[in-house]
Parts: sequence; structure tokens; C-alpha cells
Amino acid sequence: MNLLKKVEAILPKSKVAVAVSGGVDSIALMHLLSSSKQISNKNILILTVDHGLREGSKKDIRLVIDSSKKLGLRSQTLKWEGPKPKNRIQEIARDKRYELLTKVCKQEGIKNLFLAHHLDDQIETFFMRLSKGSGLHGLTSFKATTTRDGIKLHRPFIDTPKKDLLRYAKVKNLNWSDDPSNYDDRFTRSRLRKALPILYQEGINQEQILISLKKMKMVDDAIEDVTEEYMRKHLKIYNNIAIFLSEELFFTAPKEIQIRVIEKSIKVFSSSSYSPRRQKIENLIGWIQSNSQDSAKTLGGTIFRKRKKELLLYKEPKLLDASVPIKPSLNKYTKWDSRFLVKINKPCEGMVRELGKDGIKFLKTKRIVGKNGYDNVPISALYSAPSFWNKKGLISAPFLGYLIKGQTVLYIRNIDLLH
Repeated sequence: MNLLKKVEAILPKSKVAVAVSGGVDSIALMHLLSSSKQISNKNILILTVDHGLREGSKKDIRLVIDSSKKLGLRSQTLKWEGPKPKNRIQEIARDKRYELLTKVCKQEGIKNLFLAHHLDDQIETFFMRLSKGSGLHGLTSFKATTTRDGIKLHRPFIDTPKKDLLRYAKVKNLNWSDDPSNYDDRFTRSRLRKALPILYQEGINQEQILISLKKMKMVDDAIEDVTEEYMRKHLKIYNNIAIFLSEELFFTAPKEIQIRVIEKSIKVFSSSSYSPRRQKIENLIGWIQSNSQDSAKTLGGTIFRKRKKELLLYKEPKLLDASVPIKPSLNKYTKWDSRFLVKINKPCEGMVRELGKDGIKFLKTKRIVGKNGYDNVPISALYSAPSFWNKKGLISAPFLGYLIKGQTVLYIRNIDLLH
């Protein structure tokens, strides 16, 4: 299948956005989309991110703007403002890039974002995760289509070698830039990229690795199906603020299933897109299966508390401060705390925030919350429930059935983070 057919095979009829860095891969993707007869240029938005991390980035941004304009495509430059971290810079920059890209897509009413990741990227990611001891799911999670913050991410070249994109760009006489960080030995991916040719010389080529990855993905998909079955039987979730896990799961399910259920549960409460190290999860399972006198453990921003024949999971209290209050939109859902979509039914000056200790204290005076919490959910888990406040105090706490008659009502949708 040629490159254009790969793009058109997953091209939706609606508007799309394209993440373009200025590198040969994304420049080729942009050119292919603009040449497709299946989509009008007016329905293609080019997005480029200025991370502000190196001097040459301005030149790359200029290249993207000029190239998109030449093709008759609209473009936007997104900037990563504020101080930059000194450690894990590539990992954090990637998360910030996705955050900026998906935010603009939502603002523009775009549901599909195209990315130029290719086979070389997939293989590099595989070996990077292998070096960190990732399990099967982590090793095979680089997929052609995924969803992030409600936006579909499409990678039409996931099984295409970079050399094919480079050949296309040269034939079409395209201009692109080379990011010097791709050759910087301070970064693991750069060092690995230089080491891989040694494996290829020994006969472990890209095609063979791709075949093995596809076989591994088939096995992973089968394990995911089994995991879902165990979750339906042993897991109950209460409005994204508490999870109840049957203790039986950790004495009857295969070890791999136990690990995956914990990983998925942690993602409900953690803002990180990365799971804790596998060894830490195995240590937690050991504690669950033991007769330890410790009643609770913390992992990945999640409290695991032993109760009679079950485990209670909820967000770690010290992370509540990271849930930044927002002013909700009128009749339009806005994301809050990564777990919820919120809106109000009529104009009101107020903020959505966690219920917190002051909210719980107030609801106790109303006899809505008792010593044992609310609806079998303990107080410690209720702290993170979304609520709506104005200068006078608490107006609405829907999950606890509290609202003031005639006042503004907060509507909430739970984001499915388990599946």
C-alpha cells in the first residue's frame, strides 16, 4: 500500500488536525493530506508546537508556517509557556505537547488528530520500554489509533519505515528541518537510535521485529479481553471517586490479570499517563495477599485500603491541591481533574473544585454525610468529589445529592478511564 492510500484508509469525512514539527516525517504527512482528493484543504488544520527549549525552534516553526501556507493550509502555532523542568524533559514535553494539541482540537471542533509516528519510532519505543522492564501491554501499546482527552489520534505510518517517508520527501522536493536533539546522546532514545543498526546487521531487521510485535499485540488483546471479564465480576466504581475491588480477585485471577486491574484502577485517580513500575505493583499485590497489619498503602497517587473482603481505592488526599478550580461553562461540558466533565445550567459566579474537608464538614451539619460517609463510600474518598461553590459557600454537590432549590445546578459526566 502506498503512502497516500495509508492516509486515506483512515481519513474521516470531517475536519482533521495534523501535528507538524518541521521534521521530514510530519512534513511528508502534511503534503500527503493536502494532495488527497478525499478532503478539502479548508478542512485541514496544521498545528505546530513551540516548546521554547532550543534556539533553532523558531526556524522550524517558520518552516512549518511557510510550507503550510504554500499548500493552502491553515496553521496555528502553540506555545509551551512557563518554566521548563530540568529532569525528564522529553517525557514531560511530550505530555505538554499532547495537552496543547488536544485542547486546540476541542476548541476547533476537531475530533481527529493525525501524527507522523512511523515504524522506526515504534521499534525505538519497544526497546526503550523493554529496557525499563515493561510488561507485554506496555511493549505493545504503540497503536495506529488511540484516544487522548476525547480526541482520536491517528498514526497512518505506524508500520512504515522512515526511509519510505524520506524517499517521498526527496521525490516531491520538500523542505524539512532536522532536530539536533534527535542526535543528542543525553537522551535515551537518541542513544538507542544509534545502537539499533548493530541489531539490524545481525539479521534482526525491522520487518522481523514488526512481525513479532503484531503477534505480541494479538496475545495482549486476548489478555485484555480476559481482564475485562474479571473487572466486570470483581470491580465496582463509584462515580470516579472510589473503586471497590473484591479481595477474591487476588487469590483466583492469574498474576498478569491482577497487575492489569491495578494499573487500570490507578489511572482513574492519577493524572500521570504512566503506570507505576511493575515491581512496585507486584509488591502491592504481595501486601494484599498477606496478613500484614498495615491497613493501607499508597501507589501512583492512589490509596489502597483493606476492608472486609474487599479493597477500597481512592485519590491520595495530598493530590487534591493539584485539582485546579475552574469556572464552569454554561450548558457546555468542560474537563476538570481529568476524571469529570462539568457544566452549569444557568449563569452564576462560582467555581468547580473538590468537595474537601470544608465541604464534608458542611454536609455533616446537613446530615447528608455521616460518620461512615455516604452511600457506603467513606469520608476519605468523598473529599475528591466535584462540587460547585460561590462566595457564600457550597451550592451543589451532585454525587452526594446536595443542591439548593432554585440555585445553579452542577451537572457532571464521568470520564471512562478504566477501559
